[in-house]
Amino acid sequence: MSVQLVVKGGPDAGRVYSLQSGVTNIGRGPNAQIRLSDGSLHGTITIEATGGVVRVRHDLPHQIYLNRQPFPPGESRTWFHGHELQPTADTVLVMKLLGEKSDAPEKSKTGQWILAGGMGICAVILFAMPAGGDPGTETKSSDKPEAVQAGLQKMTADRANDPTVSALPKLFAAARSDELRQRTSDAFDSYGRFRDAILLCEARPRRASEMLTAEEVSAIAAAKRFINDRLIELSPVKATD
Repeated sequence: MSVQLVVKGGPDAGRVYSLQSGVTNIGRGPNAQIRLSDGSLHGTITIEATGGVVRVRHDLPHQIYLNRQPFPPGESRTWFHGHELQPTADTVLVMKLLGEKSDAPEKSKTGQWILAGGMGICAVILFAMPAGGDPGTETKSSDKPEAVQAGLQKMTADRANDPTVSALPKLFAAARSDELRQRTSDAFDSYGRFRDAILLCEARPRRASEMLTAEEVSAIAAAKRFINDRLIELSPVKATD
């Protein structure tokens, strides 16, 4: 998966930058890998792309906006496909994640998927099916939906008293259901709610004894990669090569 940064507004509008895996700095200074000419930009925006997940941190002296939501200085957030980052009154940046194309669809594996948490036979069939409803193909993401769901279910079992965690499998199931029924607009919105719930789960303050384990962090990362792939497919803002 490749990452593109598109300048949608401001003095540099129209420019497109391909981002490499790792850290990229955006600013006006000599240390910035991407230099913008907007005179209102003072400070640095740092982007880190790792394994299909893009994180952004800003160290500007003022509040900016990500996906039209306030983004306070010093914070780091996940930057999803199609979302706009507005660091100044004029400049608008759009993140695009371009899925790698394969010559032929990958064949699905046979057999039943046993999901933790007692989802039932209907849920097993639902998550074993591909996004398009054709049993001969699978979702493009390397993070298969049944594996993502299993990871979320294990988190729920381990954290039964954490409402931010226990909501994740249900939200994911709702999004998958909308997609498999080919309700594209509803599915896009449902994945958006699932994405917001994951961000809330990560941001929730916890005592040291309640911090997420390495296995749980891995499960959340897999869910993020899956969401990015689905948003690329379902978003009205289609990524182009």
